[in-house]
Amino acid sequence: MEQSVEYIAKQRAFYALVPNIMGTRFEIIFYGKSEDEAKELWDGIAHKLELWHTMLNRFDTQSEVGRINSLKDTLPHTISPELEQILTICRRYWEQTEQLFDITRHDMSLIEFGGGVLRKKSEEIVLDFGGFAKGYALQQIGLMLKVEGIGRAIVDFGGSTIMAINAEAEDDGWQIALRSPYDGMELEIVTVRNNTLSTSGNTPSYSGHIINPQTSVGIEQRRMCAVIAEDALDAEVLSTTLMIATEQQRERILKGFENVKAKRYNL
Repeated sequence: MEQSVEYIAKQRAFYALVPNIMGTRFEIIFYGKSEDEAKELWDGIAHKLELWHTMLNRFDTQSEVGRINSLKDTLPHTISPELEQILTICRRYWEQTEQLFDITRHDMSLIEFGGGVLRKKSEEIVLDFGGFAKGYALQQIGLMLKVEGIGRAIVDFGGSTIMAINAEAEDDGWQIALRSPYDGMELEIVTVRNNTLSTSGNTPSYSGHIINPQTSVGIEQRRMCAVIAEDALDAEVLSTTLMIATEQQRERILKGFENVKAKRYNL
């Protein structure tokens, strides 16, 4: 895995950049460790990033999900314990979001899993973790940082999902400018402090990629959704889900989540 790292002794700060992992760019800064301690912690994070990439990247036919997607049958197939756990989490979000969050982009009831196996009820079903993987990775990395006693950190995954840890009371957090992808205009400045910001939306060159699983129609409008949540995975899932939801669905869905702020921008 290509990466660059730097340790700033004066600030006890560790910086790492991975230019291409899980289909995007990953950056992290964390504080408070010696150089050796920081490097050991980073090695653990980098190892997990590679594992998740190997598991969830649907564009890689050698990944676990790529292999499952390539199987055009309805037979039971062995899956790893972590993928089974991830599927269980995805099913919970599917239920919590009135079935708008759907890794099959069609109908999650068409897959069965448990006991270490997965079966597709339709051979055409394809699993897509694009609106899940970054949030899951940040959720797990956040736990790793907290276990190691990291009190200040910021993690940027692809520029669209940003997690901040700020343990010190006097730390005001990180200021993030939200900009329109169409003209670069600043929409709002938000503060990320002990939570995660996730944005989803269309761009001039990339629209229609967010599919409403209930209609099979892609969202083409000039729209962006920003969600700030204490749980990085909540933020990631909801930023995509709320791009699809009607206002009535949005209100009902958000009632099922705590400590979440969401806003949709018409661009």
